[in-house]
Amino acid sequence: MNKKQTLILVGSVVLLAVLLSLSPGMRQRPDIVPLTRQVGADLITKTNSPILDRLGWGLDQLLKGFLDASTKVTDVQAGDEPPPIGDGTASSRLILMNGRREQLGIRLKHDGQMFRVVGFWLPDDPAVRTNR
Repeated sequence: MNKKQTLILVGSVVLLAVLLSLSPGMRQRPDIVPLTRQVGADLITKTNSPILDRLGWGLDQLLKGFLDASTKVTDVQAGDEPPPIGDGTASSRLILMNGRREQLGIRLKHDGQMFRVVGFWLPDDPAVRTNR
């Protein structure tokens, strides 16, 4: 192997190592955060979203008592919540806060077309936590 071939091989290996070391959240679609924010906005205004596969009975019931006129999306992040809440399956997560300053976290998995709820939790109440 000549010097040029060796440099190309080493460069390729380094590039592959960098790409493989990126966290799963960084390998997501670049529009995952705005799409997740849209799901949150839809849940606040319509209690559902056209880009959400289904809400699920437990989250639907929780939202009915949680949402109020001043609920807003306070945080959206790509990737899953760290353990023990997350298990690496969520593509993104969002936090809603209502007028009573209660928070609701929702973990979402994106399949390329739609989101699916993979879990939700109340950050202020560790007893309310579900993974589907």
